[in-house]
Amino acid sequence: MTFNIELYFLFSDAFGYLLFSTAKKKTKAFAKVRDKIGIPLATGQWFATKWAFTELLARNLVDIVQPETTRLGGITELKKLAAMAEAQSVTVAPHDGSVGPIIEMANVHVLASIPNCFFWSTKQMMCRGGWR
Repeated sequence: MTFNIELYFLFSDAFGYLLFSTAKKKTKAFAKVRDKIGIPLATGQWFATKWAFTELLARNLVDIVQPETTRLGGITELKKLAAMAEAQSVTVAPHDGSVGPIIEMANVHVLASIPNCFFWSTKQMMCRGGWR
């Protein structure tokens, strides 16, 4: 795996965390990135089940889980993942969904009901009153 960690830093400075998108089986990549950075590491928008997060959580390789709620399996699975993450002191910030405003509002309701809510990742257009 090759990547430019300095480029990641430039991109992530504005957000205060690094969203590292890779396949769940690439825990070696997460470990390399974790060793090089000093800011929180986030991932998960491409993971299809809560079990995809297990090794990352167990090895403390991620600070923020960002599942896409519909890809993960829905509201119940998001709440279960939030409990798994809470046990490892990891926060939850559902990734912007691409299926519409109903799931986005579901994300807001879930975040209001969990103790390890970090933020709601969404598109600016949604916040301005529109939907794609």
